[in-house]
Amino acid sequence: MNPEITEYIEKIEQPWQVEACNRFRQIILQTVPEVEELKQYGRPHYKKNGKYLCVFNTAKKHVNVMLFHAQALSIPEGYGELSPNGERVTAKLQEGHQFDYDLFTKLLQEAAQTL
Repeated sequence: MNPEITEYIEKIEQPWQVEACNRFRQIILQTVPEVEELKQYGRPHYKKNGKYLCVFNTAKKHVNVMLFHAQALSIPEGYGELSPNGERVTAKLQEGHQFDYDLFTKLLQEAAQTL
């Protein structure tokens, strides 16, 4: 585990965002154990075989989690927002709202298999 990512999460002020980021981190590291965890552009990024897999970050009222290589994923209707070129999908987690972590794990596995 990269200490820079630990520090990033520890500096988050909202407890629910800390919990969400820790959960995303745990899912990513358990699902793709060979992933490289690094801090780039001030955010936790994850690479596999030198290629970007996912990134998460906090905003004022939500946590974003982005998966790369979205064109290869089986993304259900209503899950996140696709980038204009279809390469990335971003989902937002807001306080008090349900987030489908199982679906995120499934999509993460699909994305990792393409790398």
